[in-house]
Amino acid sequence: AEARLNENILALKREVGIREFIQKTLRRVLDTSLNGIMAFKAIRNNTTKEIDDFELSLSNANASRLTGKIEKELIGKHLLEIFPKAKEDEVFEIYKEVVQTGKPAQFERQFQNNSSTDEWYNITAVKLEDGFVVTFTDITYQKRQRMILEERGLLLREAEALANMGGWKWDETNQVMVWSDGLYKILERDPENFAPSWA
Repeated sequence: AEARLNENILALKREVGIREFIQKTLRRVLDTSLNGIMAFKAIRNNTTKEIDDFELSLSNANASRLTGKIEKELIGKHLLEIFPKAKEDEVFEIYKEVVQTGKPAQFERQFQNNSSTDEWYNITAVKLEDGFVVTFTDITYQKRQRMILEERGLLLREAEALANMGGWKWDETNQVMVWSDGLYKILERDPENFAPSWA
C-alpha cells in the first residue's frame, strides 16, 4: 500500500510538473506575441440574460503596454472601465455580436493612447465560451503611410486637372497599361468602357 501510495504521489508530481510547464510555455507564447491579446467573459443581466459588460480574465504583455496598465491592474476589470468609449465607438456592440452569433469580427479603429496620441489598431475578436478573445495590432504607421499616399494621389489628380495633363504607367504585375483620369479626359475616353493598350 505504501509503495502504491508513493507511485501515486510521483505520478501526481509528474502531472503537476507537466501542467506547470504547459502554463509557463503558454504564458511565454502570449507575452512574446507582437499583438495585444485579451480574453473577456460576458457579464449578463440576472433578469434578461442580456450582456451588460465584459470582465477581463487574461491579458498579455503587449496588451498591457498598449493600454498603459499592468495585467494585475486589468484582470477583473470591466471592458467599459478599461475602454470607456467602447460603446461610443460601437466596439461594444461588435463584441456582443461575436458572443451572440459566434461569428468572428475584424475591423480597424482609432484610439487615443495615454500620451493623447491617436493610434490605429487592426482588431480581431473571436468567441470563446461565453465571452471572446480579442487580438489587436498597432497599424498607426501603415495607416499614416496610406493617408500620405492618398493625399499625394489627390494632389496629383488636381495638378493634372489644372494643367490639363495626363499620364500612364505599365503595371508589370498584371501586364496592363493604367491611365490617369487626366489622360482619359484628354483623349475623351470613358474609363468604364475603354481598356488602355499600346495600340
